[in-house]
Amino acid sequence: MTLYLRSRRIGLALTIMALLTIATLITGESLLTLTSGVNPVTIPYHYVLSAFIASAVTSSLASPLTATDEGDTGVLQKARWLHLIVLSAFGLLLATASSATGTGAEALEVIRAYMAWSGLTLLAAGLLRESLSWVGALFGIFIIIWFGSPDGEHAPWNWAQAPPEASASWWVSAVFLAVGLLLCHVRWRGAPLRAGLLPGRTVLRRRTLGRRKRPRGRHRL
Repeated sequence: MTLYLRSRRIGLALTIMALLTIATLITGESLLTLTSGVNPVTIPYHYVLSAFIASAVTSSLASPLTATDEGDTGVLQKARWLHLIVLSAFGLLLATASSATGTGAEALEVIRAYMAWSGLTLLAAGLLRESLSWVGALFGIFIIIWFGSPDGEHAPWNWAQAPPEASASWWVSAVFLAVGLLLCHVRWRGAPLRAGLLPGRTVLRRRTLGRRKRPRGRHRL
């Protein structure tokens, strides 16, 4: 376990999370205004900052020895999941404490949004790699900005801004989180994602490539 902790940049992740929390407290309810088509779109800064808190958690899972980690189902596998659970819970605590204004509805919105951001960063980690988890956060921000508030009203699926009673937003957050965890599980169990989804084809291809072709020609009697 000690070797695992030394091989991950957990200290750097905690520092980044602390700085983002301070930035969230400073910005407060300030709005980030962006232009999307004709109408400008406003989104609170704390939504964007909580997305990158989730990204810092996922990025800290990156290993300097990726080839060695692939396929390990023992102590390393347990350490990685424990790492993800503990740091995600700490990130959720920071996001909730720094973003919520004290009302239950606000806290629920922060929890729902953090679920979605975590799922998106894990999805990017599963498809690409852990160090590129920020791609998932940027993708989510792009979706929220361009499609999250048509005609000035928040869409029911908008995981960051819809009211807590909008069930569609909770389903979207849950799906993002479930798919992200599934992709990371497949990736961490070994080899590339395509090898995990199509094991038979991959093994057959390896066996075919391993055979040596016999030279064709006429055989003398």
